[in-house]
Amino acid sequence: MQLMKWAAGFALAISLAFPIAAQAKEQKPGEDFAQRSYGFEIIDERMVASSTLFKYDSGLVFEYPDAVRGIYVTGHSAGGARFKNLIELVETTDLNAMVIDIKDDLGNLTYIPNDESPLKELNIEQPYIKDPHAMLEELEEKKIYPIARIVVFKDSVLADMRPELSFTEGGNVWKNGRGE
Repeated sequence: MQLMKWAAGFALAISLAFPIAAQAKEQKPGEDFAQRSYGFEIIDERMVASSTLFKYDSGLVFEYPDAVRGIYVTGHSAGGARFKNLIELVETTDLNAMVIDIKDDLGNLTYIPNDESPLKELNIEQPYIKDPHAMLEELEEKKIYPIARIVVFKDSVLADMRPELSFTEGGNVWKNGRGE
């Protein structure tokens, strides 16, 4: 009970000391938040859709399922003997998709990029998935929808290589409680 009184008093003191609500932009009745850009440039979706920057024709066709029901697959499992068991699991259940690590929690690619790729020079690959195209061909044949998992906000490898791109605290790259 004493702790609850202390916490309530502390919260009141903080709210009086830091009137954050007064600093925030007040919402006007009926204001449409979708129109706010928050400092970001609004991009015409048609321009993005017509761009060849994000298009790659693999020659494979995957039909988007009516409802995605998938499992998470690490790069190690996708490239190893366990992959066959996971395929069988999807085929014998209501599952229809696999979320596969392409860039893992540490920041490593789970495959070896081709020699022409700018990713090759970073030397961040772990060759778990030996032949990504063959893996995708098998998923296409089995009508399993692939989803690439690419971790972008937690990247210890990039933080070590390019600390200037990371959030810093006291001149050092910020790390979580596990040192990541």
